[in-house]
Amino acid sequence: MRAILHHSLGGEVTIGEIEAPVPGAHDVIVRPKAVQIGTDSTRTMVVGSPRVKPEDWVFPHVSGRRAAGIVEAVGSEVTRFEVGDRVIIKSPITCNACEWCQRGISNMCPNNKLYGNDVGSRGALAELTSAPEWSMVRLHDDISFVEATLLPDVALMVHMYERAQVIPGFTTVIYGTGRVGLCAVLAAKAFGASRIVAVDTRQTSLDLARKLGATDTILAGAGDTVASLYEILPDGAEVVVELAGHASVIAQAFSSAARRGRIMVLSGLMGLDLSMPDWFGSVIEREVDIRGIYGLVNDDYLHAMRMVSAGLIDLQAQTIVEYEFDDFASAFAASGSPTDIDLHVVVS
Repeated sequence: MRAILHHSLGGEVTIGEIEAPVPGAHDVIVRPKAVQIGTDSTRTMVVGSPRVKPEDWVFPHVSGRRAAGIVEAVGSEVTRFEVGDRVIIKSPITCNACEWCQRGISNMCPNNKLYGNDVGSRGALAELTSAPEWSMVRLHDDISFVEATLLPDVALMVHMYERAQVIPGFTTVIYGTGRVGLCAVLAAKAFGASRIVAVDTRQTSLDLARKLGATDTILAGAGDTVASLYEILPDGAEVVVELAGHASVIAQAFSSAARRGRIMVLSGLMGLDLSMPDWFGSVIEREVDIRGIYGLVNDDYLHAMRMVSAGLIDLQAQTIVEYEFDDFASAFAASGSPTDIDLHVVVS
C-alpha cells in the first residue's frame, strides 16, 4: 500500500510502498479519509521527541496522529466496531491492561504511545492504518471526516474545562490562541462562560478568537497584560488556561487567577526558573489550584461530539486548509510555516 514515509528526522519525505497492516485479535484496520498535520507532529519529525531517543527511531516512519476514516477490517476479538463504521482514532494509544486503563482514566496509562509520533506506532498518513478498538471512537454522522480531525483538540479542551469543574457563568482567560487555544474558546463558550478573555501576540488570531466567542481580547506585548486583564476582570479569572509554555507567560497566567481559581497548564514549561518565583506566595494565599492536563479519554470525544451535534460548538468556524494525499509536501510546508493564525492543515 502507499504511505507518506519519513526517512530520517528532518530528512527526506516521500511516498512509497509498505506492507498493509494485518489486524491482531483486538485491532481495527481503518482507511483514513482525513488526517490533520499539526505543528506538533511536524516538529517531532524534524527535531525528534523528548519521549524517544534519536537512536531508537526506526525508519522509514509513517506519521499522522489526528485521523478519521472508515473501518476496513476487524480482528477476531473486536466487539465494538464492524466494517463500514466511521471512526476517529484516539491518541495516545493505551494498553487497556493497567490500573488506569481499567479505571477508565486511560490518559494516565504509563504504557501509552503517541499514535504516529512514537517508536513502533505507525500513523495514519497511509492508505490503511491500524489501532486497537479501545483507542477508537465512533464518529457522529453529522460530523465530516475533515471536521473530525479537529475533535482531538476540541475534546482536550472539553476534558480541561471538566477538570476545572466549571459552572455556567464562570470567567476564563486563555493565554495563547493558537490551534488549541481557539478550541479552548469554543469549549468555554459551550460550557457557558460569561467572560472569555483571549491573550495572544497576534491581532489576527485575537480577531478570530472574538469571532469564535471570546468576549474580550488582550494584545500581549502592547502593555501590561495582567493589568489589562484586571481591568476586564477586577477579581481575576476563575479559570486560567496556560498554553504558551514560556516562563514570562506562565508568570502572567499564574498572576491572573481569582481567589480559589484554577490554573490549567497544558504546555511544557520552557525556560521556567525552578527557584521559588515571587508570584507563588500569592498563589498560595489565594488558594489557587494548579491542575495539569494531559491527553483525554473516550468519553471526552463523546461529550465533544454531543456538543457539536447540539450546535454548541461549530467546527466549521475554524480555519481549515485541505490538501490531497499526493500534495503532502505542500501540507507539511503549510503546517510548519509561521502565520498570523494557526491553520488546521488536513490531508485527505
